[in-house]
Amino acid sequence: MTTFTKSALVLTTVLGAASAAAAGARDVVQGRAYYLRYCASCHGENGNGRGPIASSLKQQPADLRMLGEKYGTPLRIRELARFIDGREYVAAHGPREMPVWGERFYDIWSAQGSKQGSMQDRIRKIILYLRTIQIKTPPGNPQAQRNRATD
Repeated sequence: MTTFTKSALVLTTVLGAASAAAAGARDVVQGRAYYLRYCASCHGENGNGRGPIASSLKQQPADLRMLGEKYGTPLRIRELARFIDGREYVAAHGPREMPVWGERFYDIWSAQGSKQGSMQDRIRKIILYLRTIQIKTPPGNPQAQRNRATD
């Protein structure tokens, strides 16, 4: 392999990695926007469970910054998506017959003809954002520190 070919290969790899990182950062930014729009009224702007309407709810919203403690880090998209879209029961989200956000995202997706991304894509981006706000657990908590593969 010539020096030119090696240099071109290295440059292509670096540009590809930079492009992937930029795309990942865009997904997180978009995830935060979706989070603020759909989740923050209950879970709070910073995910602490103290949103503007939290005090009026029968059950206090979860502190989403602590999800890693229960589910491990990095947060698994497929696992957490089930809570958001209503496939997994969450008492605060309402009865199973009315999965609040799964149904809401589906309505948005259908109305827009999926031009702004699918329901699953929005949920994935919200979870990517949630990964960035996780509070680190103290050493000695093996359950919380288990290393999980990313989705």
